Amino acid sequence: MMNVTRFFAAVIAVWVIAENTLIAQGNEPSAEVEVRNVVVLPPRHVEFDLVLTNRFSSVQTAWRTWANGTFFLTTTNLSLAGATLNVDSSGLPPERSLLGSRRLGYEMLTLVQAPRQRIGVVIMGADSVENTVLVLPDSSRILGRFRLSLADTIHEPERVRLAWVQPTSRFQANAFKTAHEQTVEGKRYNSNDNIEMPTRYRVDVPTVELAPTLRATRLQAEYAGDKSVRIRWTTTEERVGRRTNAGFLLLRQLVGAAASSTVANNFDTVASFSRTFGLRLRGASGGAEYEFLDSVPTRGDVYAYRLGFLDATIRPAQEFRAVFSSDTAQAAIPNAVLASAVASPNPFGENTLVSYTLLDRARVTAWLYDATGRIVREIFANVERPRGEYSFTLDGSSLPNQAAYFLLLSALPVNDAAVERSQTTLKIQLSR
Repeated sequence: MMNVTRFFAAVIAVWVIAENTLIAQGNEPSAEVEVRNVVVLPPRHVEFDLVLTNRFSSVQTAWRTWANGTFFLTTTNLSLAGATLNVDSSGLPPERSLLGSRRLGYEMLTLVQAPRQRIGVVIMGADSVENTVLVLPDSSRILGRFRLSLADTIHEPERVRLAWVQPTSRFQANAFKTAHEQTVEGKRYNSNDNIEMPTRYRVDVPTVELAPTLRATRLQAEYAGDKSVRIRWTTTEERVGRRTNAGFLLLRQLVGAAASSTVANNFDTVASFSRTFGLRLRGASGGAEYEFLDSVPTRGDVYAYRLGFLDATIRPAQEFRAVFSSDTAQAAIPNAVLASAVASPNPFGENTLVSYTLLDRARVTAWLYDATGRIVREIFANVERPRGEYSFTLDGSSLPNQAAYFLLLSALPVNDAAVERSQTTLKIQLSR
C-alpha cells in the first residue's frame, strides 16, 4: 500500500498538470476555501475548520457538486516534530464501500511534514455525481474540523499562525464534478468528470484560548435527610474561553465513623458535569454558587467529599483537584432517626411542652403510660413528619392522678426498611 507521503506527492503531481492546462491565472474565482475558527489551545493543540464556499457567477462555469481537493498549510511558531493532524469531525458523507473500483463517498487523509513546517489534507470524493455533496451558489459547507496535536509545548500561543503554502497554483487543488458533458477552457468533459476551478484561499487569525482558571471558597457538606448530603461551594472567580467545555467532578469516599483522615486514592467520582448540568462551570467573572444533593448508600457512616475539575476541551482532557481553603468536607449519616426529646417544665402542673428532633423524614407515634405500664393516652400515632424540630403541649388537667408518667416517643424512617424504629422514653412528674 502506498504511504501517505507518496500518495500526497502523486496527487499533487496529477493536479498540477490539470491546473496548468485547465485554469488560466487571473480568472475570477468560482470557489473559496477558508481556514476558519482557528483556535490555539495550549499547551499542545490547534483546531481549525476547513470551509468551502460556492462563488459562482453568471459569467463562470456553473458548479454545484463538489468533487475533491488537496490543501497544504504552513505553520509558524509550532514544532511539528512528532505532531499529528486528525479529523475532529467531518462535514462530508464518509466512504461507505467500494463497488469494484468505484468510490461511493469521501475519504480524508492528513499529513504532517515537520522539516517544512507543513500540514496537509487531501479529500478524495465519489466517482459519480449522485454521491457528491451539493454546494449551491453563495452557500458554504464545512468540509471538516481538524485538530493538530503537538508533541512539544506551544511556548508563544499568540504568535501561532497558519498560512496557505505558496504558490497556491502548485500546492492547492479544488475540483467540482460535472453532471453533463460540457466544454471548459476549450477542453471537452464528460459527465462525472472532475473539473478544476479557480479558487480563492483565506485563513483566519487564530484565537488563543487558555485553560480555565478557578478560585473557590470553602467546601461544605451537611446531612439533608433521607440518606442524602447537600454539598455547597462558591467560586470567587471563573475564567473560561468561548469554546471551553469544563466543569466539576464530585468525589466521595466512605470514611467510617472512627476515621480521622482521608486517602485521596480512595475517592470515587459520584457526579460529573458531563451528566449533571448544575456542575458545569458557568464562566462568571465574579464567581457563582453551586450545590449538589448526593444520595448515599448506607447509614451510620461518615462520607468525605472533594471536588475535581475537568477541562474536556483539551484532548486528552485535563483533570485536577479544585483548590479550596479546606479541600475536604465531611458529613455524618445518622443511624437513629429520633435525635433528642425533652419536656419542660418537669415536674409540671397545668401543662408541659414536649420538644423533639427528627434527623430524617419519619412516621412518629407518642403514647403516655402510667407507672403500671397502662396506656393513659394516645397523643398521636403514625404521623409522617419531615426532618426538623417539633413540639406539642401535654395537658395535665385531664390526667387522673398526681403521679409520675412515662411519655414514649417512637419514629420509623419513611421508605427505609433497613433501619429499625428508634424511640425514647421521658419520665414526667405531674404535680398539682
